[in-house]
Amino acid sequence: MASPLTVAVAKGRIFQQSLPQLAAAGVELPAAPVAGGSTLCLDSVDRAYRLLIVRGADVATYVQLGAAQLGVIGKDMLLEHAAASDGAGLCELLDLGIARCRLVRAARTDAPESPLGLRRVASKYVALARSFYAERGIQMQLIKLHGSMELAPFCNFVHEIVDITDTGTTLTSHGLHVVDEIAPISARLVANKAALRSDTDAIEALCERLSSAVGSADS
Repeated sequence: MASPLTVAVAKGRIFQQSLPQLAAAGVELPAAPVAGGSTLCLDSVDRAYRLLIVRGADVATYVQLGAAQLGVIGKDMLLEHAAASDGAGLCELLDLGIARCRLVRAARTDAPESPLGLRRVASKYVALARSFYAERGIQMQLIKLHGSMELAPFCNFVHEIVDITDTGTTLTSHGLHVVDEIAPISARLVANKAALRSDTDAIEALCERLSSAVGSADS
């Protein structure tokens, strides 16, 4: 029996929203996974697929290093991976159109638009933020945070943040506004470049079925 095609999927919102698409593409799981559950590895009923449920920041690493042939990852994490390593080892195959949000640069509404001196910026997207500001010739000190990004400028800890936002409500409630929209974000199907050569038929078949599932959902 052939080894299963392994897919690393970002846990949380992306994982839950990708399940109907995966099911429509023929990845039938033995039971519906519980949101927030402790299961980290799931085999499909026919044993043709194995899902690894990992942190969003780790999906690119699993795929790049060959622990998984495919990955389902947010475009924000894909951009961060590309900024940090020139996208080495990964190929983006498909926009799944789920988990939509925006990657933005935001600042306090009552702050000067261009603070003098070195600008302090908080983000978990270290490589992406550094590249974004460098391209615009803005000197900045980057402070890495992992959560509650809106609190940093609210507490006068930093001037700006680079983070994802959905409706913008949380930003507004903390007295922030969007300065720049860096990129629209959604979940993407990515592949290990070496696996594209060694598992071409299986990857292309799944990608084609997923594309049909995405098209059906959009119509």
